[in-house]
Amino acid sequence: MAIVDDRDSLRAYLAERSIETKIHYSLLMPHQEAYRDARDECPRGDKLVKKLISLPASQALTDLQQTGVIAAIRDFYGEPS
Repeated sequence: MAIVDDRDSLRAYLAERSIETKIHYSLLMPHQEAYRDARDECPRGDKLVKKLISLPASQALTDLQQTGVIAAIRDFYGEPS
């Protein structure tokens, strides 16, 4: 999991390179129906939830695959690999 700027564009960029990402927490608990009676304000959480992205993470990822994900993210943000 990472907090990133321009999440949707990064996801599209990585998808073009066959790197799968996910959004696991798209709705904060206070906004879920089960918690409708305990609604609390979460201004920081509301901002962060739009920046969260789940990157590939598995024991099965090879060093080469990990390096590829890192390089693609650096390339997206214009940083040297």
